[in-house]
Amino acid sequence: MSTSALRPPVALDDPVGMRHAGRELLSLALMDSRNHLLARLALNESTASLHRAVEAGWYLEHWIACHPQRNRGEACDDSAVRLAGLEPSVGHWRSGTGPPPTPEQVRDYLAATLEVTLDLLATTADEDQALHFYRQSLLHEDRLSEAWDEARRAGQPASRVQREALWMPAQRWSLGSAPGGYVPLLERWAHEVDVPEFEIDAQPVNWAQYVEFAEDGGYDRAELWSADGWAWVRAEGRRAPAHVEQLRGAVLLERGGGMQRAAAGQPVMHVALHEAEA
Repeated sequence: MSTSALRPPVALDDPVGMRHAGRELLSLALMDSRNHLLARLALNESTASLHRAVEAGWYLEHWIACHPQRNRGEACDDSAVRLAGLEPSVGHWRSGTGPPPTPEQVRDYLAATLEVTLDLLATTADEDQALHFYRQSLLHEDRLSEAWDEARRAGQPASRVQREALWMPAQRWSLGSAPGGYVPLLERWAHEVDVPEFEIDAQPVNWAQYVEFAEDGGYDRAELWSADGWAWVRAEGRRAPAHVEQLRGAVLLERGGGMQRAAAGQPVMHVALHEAEA
């Protein structure tokens, strides 16, 4: 009996359930994800969009069709020589060192890489190890589509009404995911942690608060940063979060391919971990 018969039904838009998807469901999910990506490409055939679409096809091909050890899953040798891909120009397309592809060339490449992937999947063992890179590639393509939507989204997040901070009692918390199916590296493995009582803001830090931090010397005061964070600030020469062109007077940030002014009450965007900690 196939192990897929033992798995509960999973919807195509269930990201956690897809980590355990069997061969047949993965086939449908990969087609669905590729259709969503093609729909986004139809709305925007800019150079950046074509590059993102090429990345989706290349990733699928690199980890599956060109990967002789794909059925070994995480036990494979990542440094092993890959087979040649379908499109000789894809390296230049990804690096931008040659003529850019046409939309038709990109669509043909996406169709071909998906077709080969589905053919290989049809003869793959219905086991976690053998399906590892198919699940990983599905997650990667969905993330590309999310990034695509984020780049296209107009406007800014809505401002939030300020509320009192929340107090959380001490407790034990289960963190991470248990073995089984596809588990991203940062979620390994499930374990319980002791969480002391703490207070947390009821909403994200807004631009008015972040500007106050910056104007109060936030990027010049080592005592506000961790050792790694301070080294990062010095090395990067940072004076504002990524994609932010101006903080003083008014917050101007790059969004949707242009510059936009952010309202003071809107949540901060593009802040790195070190900046959030500071």
